[in-house]
Amino acid sequence: MFTSKVRLIKRTGKNTIGRYEFLKLLATEFKTTKSKEAKEQVLANLANFAYDPINYGYIRQLQIIDLFLYALSEDNVKLVRFASGGICNLCVDPINKLYILRNQGIQLLTSLLSSQDEDVLLSVITSLIFLITPEYKDQINSDTIDRISELSSDLQHNRACDITNSRNGMKNIKTANEVSVFKTITGDDILNFANLTGDYNPVHTGSANNLVHGALLNGLVSGVIGTKLPGPGTILVQQNITYPKPCYAGDKIEIKVQIVSVRKIIKCVYTCIANGEKIVLKGDAKLIKNS
Repeated sequence: MFTSKVRLIKRTGKNTIGRYEFLKLLATEFKTTKSKEAKEQVLANLANFAYDPINYGYIRQLQIIDLFLYALSEDNVKLVRFASGGICNLCVDPINKLYILRNQGIQLLTSLLSSQDEDVLLSVITSLIFLITPEYKDQINSDTIDRISELSSDLQHNRACDITNSRNGMKNIKTANEVSVFKTITGDDILNFANLTGDYNPVHTGSANNLVHGALLNGLVSGVIGTKLPGPGTILVQQNITYPKPCYAGDKIEIKVQIVSVRKIIKCVYTCIANGEKIVLKGDAKLIKNS
């Protein structure tokens, strides 16, 4: 993560057209949308972009740090989680760090030390470790330092338990285990994917009946595999995919994943079924579970 601008450009290429525009689109949508779910999705995307140093300049230009700082005071725990994660990703950079410090970052973060959300606490504590400097130590009292120390110990214990449970969970994965998740693909989903990938093929974005990107469907499968079955810690090592029928904006998709073999390598098969009748994606994969 820590690297020079020259190496970053070499890694990503000089042509970064689309990043600024896409971040601007996300920032604008966050400010204007009335949808709770849209706000959550947009802020989660912005927090992910905040992980890559190549985006820092764009994030500062678009005042996205202000969006994160503002969202720290929201009542919606998901927005707070994504905002604190975004701040955590950004505060390792000296310019970002100074901006956060000068805009009440420490006060906003310390107010979240009573949060019941473990992900929020992890982001807050990590951020404060980077942000607390001799010049700003007067903003932290001894009680707050004790609270951070106490929470850090508790979180380390909880994470150790999570690892143990994850290893035990591998034993619970059995052949014929199956899960289904339903998702209606919207025109906005297709446009956001096109903005992210740069794939503006007119069949996806320029017709009245836009075709869903195959890679977008595969991404939905990946989401089910990574969060549902086999679940967190799953790593893909091999995959085969076919697209028997087209999928269009507005289609309701059932993403179905089934385990067919469990050894050192887990084998699964999966399908995406549109509107309960046509298979728009099918395939199989070999996976390992990271313990």
